[in-house]
Amino acid sequence: MSVYQFTSIPEIESVFSSAGITWRLDDDRTGTLSSAENSYGEDVIDEATDWILMYVQYYYTEADLVSNSWIRRQASIYACHLLSQRRGNPAQFEDAIAKLTKVLDEIRWGKLKVPALPYSENYGPTVSTQVVDRRFQVAKLKVLPTISAGDDVPQQDVDVGYPGGGFYDGGW
Repeated sequence: MSVYQFTSIPEIESVFSSAGITWRLDDDRTGTLSSAENSYGEDVIDEATDWILMYVQYYYTEADLVSNSWIRRQASIYACHLLSQRRGNPAQFEDAIAKLTKVLDEIRWGKLKVPALPYSENYGPTVSTQVVDRRFQVAKLKVLPTISAGDDVPQQDVDVGYPGGGFYDGGW
């Protein structure tokens, strides 16, 4: 479950109508939603958020996505699709979900971007100064962080301290 929610009940109502949501969530047919029935709506919102994140979390942070109007609209449509299937009803919004899935897949593979939202990662140039450390049988290639530039990359093998305060002078 995500920390953020990419849609809300009022946003879902803008797509599905208040009566449509009440009809799908109101199990006891009182006309008002109990706390248990409201929790069904929260579950749908969480699932819609997680579904969107599955496609876009590589390039964007949740904090950036939560305020994007395009993301919120798509999450609302997906939540309506989920709500329409509640209690065994036939799914609605299938054409919209098929189109949205194609667009999100293009975003996942870097062919499209979320509208009005820059990438969250810094894709600036980096330079890693590397040296062969013969003390090791495997993973001999090490990065010297003191004379490398750019963001830290988690896969860099920098776990070994070098003589001279971390700077390799070329000989042992």
